Amino acid sequence: MLYPLFAMVVLTFVVMLITVRTRIAAVRAGEMKASYFQTMSGSEASEAVAKTTRQFNNLFETPTLLYAAGAVYLALGLESSLTVTLAWLFVLARVAHAWIHIGYNKVMHRLAAFAFANGCILAMWINLVLEAS
Repeated sequence: MLYPLFAMVVLTFVVMLITVRTRIAAVRAGEMKASYFQTMSGSEASEAVAKTTRQFNNLFETPTLLYAAGAVYLALGLESSLTVTLAWLFVLARVAHAWIHIGYNKVMHRLAAFAFANGCILAMWINLVLEAS
């Protein structure tokens, strides 16, 4: 269970670095003023900055359910191949979601990855309740 949790942390840091790089590039190109980032207001963010920022923020929303479930599994000493598979599928779906969102950003493709990931995390929580009972 620890490895998929770590993979999500790595994904979060990768997206963070992409976000920072994108912000710096936008300021250097004159697309935005650095002062925008003081309050995230005052002008319109470039599309690239908006996408990467939103993706980074998104990694602190639903993925927290993976971290919580993973911590409970580890604390209770529970682990099954189903659980680990669901955790990895969640991570892979979130990698796909991030790649789609930051890349070509086709909403229906992004939604499919998002929905699949959410199904995995729900199944993981249901399995946790059943295993812990």
